[in-house]
Amino acid sequence: MAIVYFNECSNGIFYSRVALQESYLLPDVHCHANYEVFFLISGNILYFTDYGIVLLSPGDFALIPPFVKHQTYHFTGNTERIILSFFPTHIKNMDKQMLTCFQTPHIKDGWSLFPLLEEIGKEYKRDEPLSLCAVEVLTSLLLIHLSRITAGSPVPESNPLMEQVKIDITEHYMLDISLDDLALKYNMSKSHFSKKFKSYAGVGFHEFLTLVRIQNAERLLVTTSESVTEVASLCGFNDSSHFTQTFKKLKGMTPGEYKKKNRI
Repeated sequence: MAIVYFNECSNGIFYSRVALQESYLLPDVHCHANYEVFFLISGNILYFTDYGIVLLSPGDFALIPPFVKHQTYHFTGNTERIILSFFPTHIKNMDKQMLTCFQTPHIKDGWSLFPLLEEIGKEYKRDEPLSLCAVEVLTSLLLIHLSRITAGSPVPESNPLMEQVKIDITEHYMLDISLDDLALKYNMSKSHFSKKFKSYAGVGFHEFLTLVRIQNAERLLVTTSESVTEVASLCGFNDSSHFTQTFKKLKGMTPGEYKKKNRI
């Protein structure tokens, strides 16, 4: 899948607070040269990064260093999140110790810092003398708190077995992959495999497989001349009608509409 590279805050600190009413998959796996602080206010989100898959719940932070690939999947409706992006050069008196928090990609239950995030948002919207200065100072304070919270945090444990399962799915999504087949391959009962995978990925096997298939369908719709029916087949959907319904649920538009809007 193509990776999109961009600087989303090339002109300064960037702040965004957005609410979504329906499930939504961010269109592209992307990365950027700035640091990103992601805070979830409501709903549930799967955060795909180079570090693995993180299930974010309300009050959780995801901290993304520069050039780390990531993509979000808002798999429940009524989600709201805050994104704060910046370059260290945009913050006066930046100390490298303030960036140590980015060594910890996931911080749970950070509600105590929510008022500070809201204050940053208020200053960001103001067009007044010293507003930018206030945003810089408050962002520095946020980073100090985050770095103190994460000081001494252990590196998140990996799960090589489930990571290999994820690789199997992402490499063979176009085939007729079943939960039974993978459970047998990894010498587990179906129920045990299902529980372990959901604990690792945050969603069930079938939902994850569907997500991977839709991600690749997006790529084919935009970069090839294949028809919607052909794309459905290439991505493991035996029924083009089911493909269209699933795609519209996740993307808010039909595959045909997506192809027309984003065709390269």
